[in-house]
Amino acid sequence: MTIAPHTEWFTVYTFQEDQNGTARVQALCDYMQEAAGNHAAALGVSIDRLYAEGLAWVLARMRVAPVSLPAVHERIQVETWPVGVEGLQFRRDFIVRGEDGTVLARAVSHWVVVSLETRKVGRIPAFIAAIALDNAATAMDDGKSRLPEAGEEWETGRFRARLADVDRNHHVNNVRYMEWILESLPEAVRDRMRLADLEVTFRAESFRNDVICARTMPDGRENGFAHSLVREADGRELVRARSLWHI
Repeated sequence: MTIAPHTEWFTVYTFQEDQNGTARVQALCDYMQEAAGNHAAALGVSIDRLYAEGLAWVLARMRVAPVSLPAVHERIQVETWPVGVEGLQFRRDFIVRGEDGTVLARAVSHWVVVSLETRKVGRIPAFIAAIALDNAATAMDDGKSRLPEAGEEWETGRFRARLADVDRNHHVNNVRYMEWILESLPEAVRDRMRLADLEVTFRAESFRNDVICARTMPDGRENGFAHSLVREADGRELVRARSLWHI
């Protein structure tokens, strides 16, 4: 099989726009994951293929660096390709472009393969490792850094996981966590600044009706913030992230 990058076109619809008339960052993440899923299916490593093996894809980490968000009704192109195995994770990169070829965003994702029976992470199977591009380029530098934890004194919001937030793995979808992180920021940041970088690590599952506490604190960088999402019932940290904003 010849492995090549996959490209797919999407249109920004009105129900995906923010208060500025541009696509929400969450919408870009949805586009990227849709393209990734379609490419995985074409390469023989789809969600259904893994389910048949008693396995599931789970997103472990994602970093998104928007450059310019597309306007409503604009058509955008998502390019994605499998970079390869890194330890117990499989890396896939993305570049989002406008119709004129301008780069709108770059992103990196790291996926793990989980047993449906034990819910534990295992090694990347050989049939998945085989789909990596030879000498694959990367969309952006992804120096993994230790993300700081936001303490409970920094709680800025609470969310209850709804049925609409749950995916076919029966846990809260990863994009919903990103939405809660962005929602928990101070209004002055959300309304007056532009997201330049969002790095998220997914540490544990949550489920329908769980109450999630969002914590956000300054992380020491100018216009930088550390985020934690914690389940209220047991104090388990589900997500740790950091974001950087520009005026």
